[in-house]
Parts: sequence; C-alpha cells; structure tokens
Amino acid sequence: MANSTKARRGMPARIGSILLTLAAAGGAICIVLVILAVVFHISLVMFKTGSMSPTIPQGSVALVRQVPASEVKVGEVVTVSRTGQLPISHRVTSVKPGDTAGTRILTLRGDANPTDDPVPYTVHSASVVFWSAPGVAYFIVWLSNPLVAGAIALGVSALVTWAFWPSGGGPRTPRKRSRVADHASTIIVVLIASGLAAGWVALPAQSAWAEPTEQIIQGEVIRLVSIGDTVGMAQLTPGIPALWQVGVSAQASAPGTITLTLLADGPLAESPIGLTLGVESCDVRWVGSTCSSGQRTLLSPQPAAGLGGVAHPLGTMATADQRWILVSASVPNAASTRAGTSDVRITATGMGDSQTSGPPGGGSGVLGFTGTDPMAPLLFALASLLVGLGFSGVASVIARRRRDDPA
Repeated sequence: MANSTKARRGMPARIGSILLTLAAAGGAICIVLVILAVVFHISLVMFKTGSMSPTIPQGSVALVRQVPASEVKVGEVVTVSRTGQLPISHRVTSVKPGDTAGTRILTLRGDANPTDDPVPYTVHSASVVFWSAPGVAYFIVWLSNPLVAGAIALGVSALVTWAFWPSGGGPRTPRKRSRVADHASTIIVVLIASGLAAGWVALPAQSAWAEPTEQIIQGEVIRLVSIGDTVGMAQLTPGIPALWQVGVSAQASAPGTITLTLLADGPLAESPIGLTLGVESCDVRWVGSTCSSGQRTLLSPQPAAGLGGVAHPLGTMATADQRWILVSASVPNAASTRAGTSDVRITATGMGDSQTSGPPGGGSGVLGFTGTDPMAPLLFALASLLVGLGFSGVASVIARRRRDDPA
C-alpha cells in the first residue's frame, strides 16, 4: 500500500521530467537545423499547393540544399528565387548556359502541370530538394500561430518553474528532485530559447509557387477574367508581393466606354502600415509581372489606407479594346504589422452593365494576412523563460529562509 501511494506521488515528477526532456530535445533539433542552414546551406521549403503532386503533395515540407547553378541537373526538383515574388519549386526539364559565367537558364514544370512554366529562370544558384515529408507543413503553420507560440512559451516557463521549485517542508523534509528533471531544466534554459530563435528567425521556411487560378465573370456586355494565386492572396507573406490580374473586355453592339475603379477596405487596408497596393495595366495578358505591350502605371505602390476606402479611378477604355489590370498587394515585414483581412475589388462599368471581381477563390476579394513579426514570439518566449526562472529564484530564497529560521 505504501509503495502504491509513493508511486502515485512520484508520477507528476516523472511526467514533468519527460516533458522537460522532450522540450529540450526540440530545442536541440532547432539548433541542429540552424547549423545545417548556416554551414551546409540546408533549409526548409513548404508546399502550399499540389503543383508537384503526387511526388510532393500539398502540405509537404522538403529539405533543400543550395548549390551553384552549374550543378543543377535535368530531372531534379529545385527551388529558385523570383524577384518580388514567392520562390518556385518545380522539376527541371532543361538547363542551358546563361549570358554570364556561372549562370544557367532553367526551364521548370510541376509534376501535376501539363506544360512548362510560362518563362524560364536565369539563376546563379538553386536549392535542390533531397527529402520531403507530406503533411508536415500544416503542423509548422500551426506552430507559427502567435497564440500557439505564446502557449508553448508559457508551458515551458511553467515546466522550468516546477523543476526548480523547492519544497516548503523545512530542513527535516527536503524534497529530493529527480536527477533527470535537474538536467533537463538546465538544458531547457539554454536550448529552448535558442531553439525558438532558430525556428522563427534563423530558419525561415519558404513557400512553393502556386499554379494560378482563373475565374471568368460574364455580364450582359462586360467580361472579366480574374487570374491569381488563391493561396498567396489569402495568406500574404510579409515583404513579398502577391500578384493578381484582371482581364477586361466587352461584347458591345455599338462603340462605347468602360470605366474602371479599384476599391480596398477592411482592417488590413485601413491600417496606415498595413496593406500596400500597386496597379499597372497591359494591352495583353501579363506573364508573371512582365507585359509585352502597352504597359502603364495606374497606381504607384502606396498604402491602401491612402485610398480612403472609396473607389479609386483607374481610367477608361473603349469597348473595342481589352485591358489587363495587374494588382500587386503586399504587407510590410515589420513588428507593427498585425493579422487582418482586406476586401479588394476591381469594377468595370459601362454600356448599361457593371461587373466586379476580386482575387479568384477569395469570395468578394478578400486578402488575408495571418503572420506576425518573427521577433515578437521570440521575445515573448524569452521573457516567459526569464519569468519562470525568476519565480524559481524567489521560491529558493523563501525556502532557504524557512530552513534557516524554522520557527
């Protein structure tokens, strides 16, 4: 009976020791990942879409190693950077020498795509995928949520406080702490703080390029073709513009004029340091951010808050013409940026007809930002750890005084 009671009393200590050891192991893994990233140029890539299915399905995480462009081979899956856009991760279908030494021109294609990407990529280096795991990206996204990060930090603080908290039973009943708990507590202070820094600062995960989604809106006269990255527009990445284009044309029995306007409202658009919008037009369909004929700037990149939540004129066009409007939306990579959404719409009006379009798949045109500044959870985690250690120190002083003055 006594042994059973003793075993029940020791159960919380064993559970706490296991949790501390697991947390320390997690911190150690983060440190290893940082070393791999810095020394061996190995990092993570998250796949938001299924353009590489079935080889690398949507929601996968891959390990990639950066290599010179001269080492890239046909058949490899690589991640290459693109100016002002998310990186793209597709399979190499051809490699050609570039105009300068050390550069290569790569043609890429997603395994799930019927054709090569619209334009080749001239690169000095690329990241080759050498291992991937399906479904892990969803877990990483969950961990990156500020609420989850805060909860983990508080949990770690509670574990550290528990591990160092002395018993209050006086000198005749000192608590004998588990040796595993002692060791894990020491490791946790060093590794978890560094591990959080590794996860949020030193090893940012990239996102794979998404296959554009096309949506057609046909009115009595006006026809709109909305093209964009559904995932990218719904989950804006700080510092990286998301592109969305709208093709405007008309089927009118007589010549006429169509008026174009842009409207942006919602919390993200109303913040002075929130959503930034830029608008350009082209006489033909855009290929990425390239216009081959008639490129014009309709709205220089500026905070959406400056538009005042009212329709901003984008000019007019003849019903016999066509116009392709490219909207570039981005959020700053700053500590003051907060999560939120914005409703962005382009409206074409004329010849007794009016049609409105938002980013494809975004309902009425909702742009979303769910991120946070990477330093915020790190500083919160470190503060929580320090608070936990502070409580432990206070408890140790109180217990020492009780032992010195048992009365």
